[in-house]
Amino acid sequence: MRVVSTFHAPSSVASSVKCRLLVNSEQEYLVVAKTNRLQVFALRSAGLHLECTLEIWGRVVALRAIPSKNASYSNLAVLTDHPDPRLIILSYTKPHEAHPELVSKHSVPLHERTSRHAEFFNDVLVHPSGRVALVSCYAGKLKVVVFNDAQYGRDFDVQLPELNVLSICFLPVPSDSYTIGILHIDHQKRIQLLSRDLNVSLTDFELSPIPSNALLSTLLSSNTFPILDTPPILIPVAPPTNLSDLEDGEEEPPLGGVLIVGGRKILFYGLASLRQVTKHQGKRRRLEEKKGRTAAESITAKEKEKERELRKRKAKASVDWAWSEVTAYCTIGEESLRVILGDAYGRLAMLFFGTPDQTGLVLLPLGQSSSPTSLTHLTGQIVYLGSHMGDSHLIRIHPTPVLSLDTPTLPIPEGLGVISASSLMSGAKGKGKAFGGGSDFSKGSIVNAKGSYVEVIESFSNIAPIMDAVVADTDGSGHTQIVTCSGGRNTGALKVIRNGADFTQQAALEGLENIINVWPIRSSFKETFHSHLLVSTPRETHVYRFENNGEAFTRMEPLGFVTTLPSLAVSNVSRRSIQSGRSTYGDSPWIVQVTREKVVLVEFDANLGSFSATGEQWFSTKLPGNLVEREILAASVNANQIVVALTGGTLILLNLDDRGRFNLICFKDMPYENSEISAVSCVPSDPTKNFTTTIVVSFWGSNHVDVLAVQREDPYLTLLCATEGLRSLPRSLLLRDFEPGSKDRRTHLLVGLADGSLVTFALREGKLLDKRVFSLGDGPVSLAPCDVNGIKTIFACASRACILSWEKERIHQSPMLLNNVVAASSLNTRSFSSCLLLATTTTLVIGNVGHLDRMHIRSIGSSSDSPRRITHNPAVKMFGVAYIRTQPLRVGDSDTPVSSFRILDDTTFDCIGEYVCEGDEEITAVSTFGIVVEGIATSYFAVGTVCYGDAEDEPTRGRLLIFNPAQRESGMFGDLSLALVGSAEVNGCVYAIANVGALLAAAVNTSVVLFRYGSRESSDSPAPLQKVADWNHNYFVTNLVSRGESLIAGDAISSISVLRVSDSRLQTVARDYTPLWPVAIETLDDSNIIGADCDCNLVVFTLQSGNARASLECQGSYHLGEMVNKFVPGESSKVSSQSRLVDTILPRQLFFTSSGRIGAILDLGPDLSLHMGDLQRNMEELIRGPGGVRHSEWRSPANSRGRSDATHSFGFLDGDFLEQFLALAPDSMMAKRVLDGTDVAKRLKLSCSQITSILETLQGMH
Repeated sequence: MRVVSTFHAPSSVASSVKCRLLVNSEQEYLVVAKTNRLQVFALRSAGLHLECTLEIWGRVVALRAIPSKNASYSNLAVLTDHPDPRLIILSYTKPHEAHPELVSKHSVPLHERTSRHAEFFNDVLVHPSGRVALVSCYAGKLKVVVFNDAQYGRDFDVQLPELNVLSICFLPVPSDSYTIGILHIDHQKRIQLLSRDLNVSLTDFELSPIPSNALLSTLLSSNTFPILDTPPILIPVAPPTNLSDLEDGEEEPPLGGVLIVGGRKILFYGLASLRQVTKHQGKRRRLEEKKGRTAAESITAKEKEKERELRKRKAKASVDWAWSEVTAYCTIGEESLRVILGDAYGRLAMLFFGTPDQTGLVLLPLGQSSSPTSLTHLTGQIVYLGSHMGDSHLIRIHPTPVLSLDTPTLPIPEGLGVISASSLMSGAKGKGKAFGGGSDFSKGSIVNAKGSYVEVIESFSNIAPIMDAVVADTDGSGHTQIVTCSGGRNTGALKVIRNGADFTQQAALEGLENIINVWPIRSSFKETFHSHLLVSTPRETHVYRFENNGEAFTRMEPLGFVTTLPSLAVSNVSRRSIQSGRSTYGDSPWIVQVTREKVVLVEFDANLGSFSATGEQWFSTKLPGNLVEREILAASVNANQIVVALTGGTLILLNLDDRGRFNLICFKDMPYENSEISAVSCVPSDPTKNFTTTIVVSFWGSNHVDVLAVQREDPYLTLLCATEGLRSLPRSLLLRDFEPGSKDRRTHLLVGLADGSLVTFALREGKLLDKRVFSLGDGPVSLAPCDVNGIKTIFACASRACILSWEKERIHQSPMLLNNVVAASSLNTRSFSSCLLLATTTTLVIGNVGHLDRMHIRSIGSSSDSPRRITHNPAVKMFGVAYIRTQPLRVGDSDTPVSSFRILDDTTFDCIGEYVCEGDEEITAVSTFGIVVEGIATSYFAVGTVCYGDAEDEPTRGRLLIFNPAQRESGMFGDLSLALVGSAEVNGCVYAIANVGALLAAAVNTSVVLFRYGSRESSDSPAPLQKVADWNHNYFVTNLVSRGESLIAGDAISSISVLRVSDSRLQTVARDYTPLWPVAIETLDDSNIIGADCDCNLVVFTLQSGNARASLECQGSYHLGEMVNKFVPGESSKVSSQSRLVDTILPRQLFFTSSGRIGAILDLGPDLSLHMGDLQRNMEELIRGPGGVRHSEWRSPANSRGRSDATHSFGFLDGDFLEQFLALAPDSMMAKRVLDGTDVAKRLKLSCSQITSILETLQGMH
């Protein structure tokens, strides 16, 4: 069984809306719809504050606010996409101030199995009154939903004669009626604008069969709208409410209208006046009368009626649109007299109505940002821009330019009407005349401005769409990074992604040698800031003083300290005194230092600013009956206690009296055959305490750990509990309560091992439970308590590092991008407050941890080039990336993309070399392969291209190119910094490349072709690739992966085939003949293949070897709901949590989707699969998604016609859904119902704690 879990949630923004969500509250909210969830942000003076998130079981395509009667609050309408469209009505509640939530109020299923999907317009529209909503998701039909005070009332279907709808809007007609404007393509491929009346009375539900006279029908020129890849948009424009400018003699107040944006011009068509409506009603009545007369008159009347409907009418106002297709807009104010428009390349402009006698419609360029899918005006000058292609932004639009003051705001093609910014100041009157009157308002202007008016206030990271990805460990440290080809248009970039704690370096001291430990110390016990630093090496100890409020280090004379030996432990200690039988801990200038020979007490003189020895020392010979000096092997010090381990397995407990004298409390000879002690700890589990009642001791040989209780009387040290023998030698110990003072103690024993493993146990009721293992690479693990933003944490380091904290009732691990840290400690100086001091063998680093579990996303932009394919070559430590450059042009203008291949340094991402393709050529595939040439192992980059020809239905030419990244040669290729060393012409597009041994396989149109790389005849020409074999049995082979001597080919129109390379020939092993339509495939192991199809399903095939021939059998099917573009073998991070389940939960694959999701596929063992399957079954029976969606239905495989009741998900489990169990309190009623099931047969066989442990392990692996 496979588990599907999420590493990075979808980040593409589909829609957004601003509204009030609470009754009797003036608080405004921004609701952002990602493809799988809603996020509610409160608008506050400090910015946006995330209030709550709701996951939607469906692909969100639209979000709208439903205002109540008096518009005091709104509910939300969410539309999900095919194959199971649904309208979900949500309300926002705050049952508890700290836990607001979105609650599902109603759901309207929209699925129809036999209807054709709407091709251009899938959306929901809500009338400004909030009483009616329209839903379009099928051709020729609309769903009408009637609301009563923002609550669902009823719904019904209406037939829509227009089949290919581009856009719909509610027209601003009187409030007692509903009229919609419709932009569509007719059967002759003409674009027409018309309107229809909507009747929602109690007795009649229909859309008028004849066009309405409110907006007269007109055809639109194909020259204005030459392409429809991004459909034009209708924007309703309400009439101005301020009619004080209405001139004397005007018979009617100004009316509203509709803007049409998305073409080479912006057009404004006004609503028909009462006089025009009356006139056209009379004409229509006369035509209807003629239809009832003779046949000839009836034919003539119908032709006349058709001619009127298809008449081209002049727009009341227009202005040239100088940029690309409009993808989003928002209106400023309720009257929609100012509109912010954004095009496909993020170029923003404001449209407003000027004075008819001077400017007409006016376009003011504002600046450039990400390509918007959503624009929402929040308040004043603040606008939210949601994007699918780039980062989303919170932007401020200034009244005057603020950036790039000497360059044009946006490029404006020559020949378009422009005006200067100063001319806008003239003509104060005339606002609103565009809606009525007879002035010539048709010619608009574009303001020729300089400088950008747009300022980005806040950015929200987005990695969608992910076109390709690799997982790379660039430095061999185990810190894997995910590098994706993300975005597009003007915001394409490589995204370098990792997860973990955020460490910011503030200072570093280099030039030291062989550091093994560090201890910051204070001038006195109760002093807040550290004043000195002790650094230990294998041979000696150094003392440093912090200068200039901690900004500088100065090495000082080591008076009082033992510096000729390495230190084992150093700490400030308190002055303990006993009053009325109780101990009090006061301030003191004492510091305890422990070396392998003795324990010494040092005193700091504040007046002299230096240390001095007090003369108090403790030697092993002071032990009763011990005449021979014994070496101190390990030590630990707290505020008043000192624990020392001597050779021979003797444990010593000391303390200090109020005169600064060491007192021997007790000693214990450990009763083991091999009792040499490897590590000790007396650090209190509660950091607020000055003493401990528990000491932890570990041993050589047995590798086990004892937890000893400190008693007040003999025997002073008694065994509380012990671990079994661990996998390696314990080198560091710590007992820690992650939530001191809480009702339920969270005390854990942490053991750092010599092999780079960290083992944790929960200490409950004198027992060590819930063992967990974390891998931190190689080398001994060091532990250091630290605080991160007020949270008690533990810093753990070996060759890798992490922060351990308490989250969701468990230890949570946050990896850090730090390598080879040997010691760490908390540091607090005036200049470096609440910091972490890290030591490598040669460097001291000071920094702080900002976020414990932050997704780190680094963007490597490349101007107007967008990365499309990527591969990593670890042999030469380079990335090979295919880019494509598209120029942002005006709507309808043609552009020739430029494709290039670059090699980048895998650490700095600097460009090392570049190859630019020919003008009609585009790179479609990249890969790496290594072969032995003349006895030398050489690594190459392979690049596949396609050459486009005029009027070709399918590609007929392409090339396979071989590059040597390490070679720079002279000759005809000498001007290139990347050497082309091999090439081959192919008869089509190279969709994919894979290497099988010394051969290179290419998917070319319908075939799989094998090539062998030969030797070059001269350095001036690339070597030819020799064609070895050809397998041509498919429609379009768009995916190709290799494993050993096998190839797996994915046919975009058919399914999957398994081939074997034998004696340089391609043989068919097995084929699947179902119409799968795969978009991505990869191998899980030698016999299992995972794939994703065009209907957003995941499938798994198993290669079955029978007596006759092998076959592919489907062993799993699961609806993901997103288009997968890439599978990559591996895992998100090698810093993973382990337990006894580590052998039964194996990370297999990462997958990447067009919406920005990075997911993980993990394999479960047979027994674990049964238990987790039972858990998912019980949870499905109790938990419903928004709108009452059943989880089993949501994950059932789907196709373009929907889902079948007989088909259910199998072979996969939903890891995100299972992990919701961790949010349930163990003693809650819901947890009990899940464990018990709905009947005795469904009762789970595992306890709550066992399930929690399994899910925590699962969660730690993605």
